[in-house]
Amino acid sequence: MKRLFFIIALAIAATTTYAQMYLAGTLGFGFNGGKQTTKAQETSIEVKTPSTISFQFTPSVGYYITDKFLIGGAFNIGTTGETDFNNDGNIATKTTRFSWAIVPYARYKCVGLEKFGVWMEGAINLGGSTGKTTTGNITTKLPYTTSYGINFYPVLTYDLTERLTLETGLRILALGFNGSVTTEKTTVADQAITNKTTQNGFTFAAGGTSDISIGISFKL
Repeated sequence: MKRLFFIIALAIAATTTYAQMYLAGTLGFGFNGGKQTTKAQETSIEVKTPSTISFQFTPSVGYYITDKFLIGGAFNIGTTGETDFNNDGNIATKTTRFSWAIVPYARYKCVGLEKFGVWMEGAINLGGSTGKTTTGNITTKLPYTTSYGINFYPVLTYDLTERLTLETGLRILALGFNGSVTTEKTTVADQAITNKTTQNGFTFAAGGTSDISIGISFKL
């Protein structure tokens, strides 16, 4: 029994000795839009296509338990703006959204080659989003959506220095389970009615370029 306690104490001491705190952060910006030109004989018609602007900021903090295993937590905030145009080029509808998420995660290094590393990350997501749509002088509030899920995806790292590491999260290759609950409140004949829509499903490689994040971590 004493030997067992000694082994456990030694393992805890070794882990505590290596444990190293780190701070990290990712910043993302995306834009999609343009013009569509249709030509028929000698006539050329140019129309603005819908445009989307997105911004995301994700600070995180965590610990290296060993050189191959770490745990951490992140907080994500983001905004998205979508604009639809009329045929004359003026703004028809503008939609803005705000989202947030709390993301605890764990990461294990599968492959290490000098300064390069390939990690597998597992993350739990819990968050929400809301927004509004404006058409002319009429503004409509969008229903609130709660989102949740658990995902696994690869992360590539490159050690710039002993303390500074460049990270690239490939969420475009994520495998996981995700769901959402959208709550919409309406009033009919002075009676408040709440409608909830729930969606759940497994996903794999269902993202786009916006699901590729680049950030930097700093070991304290």
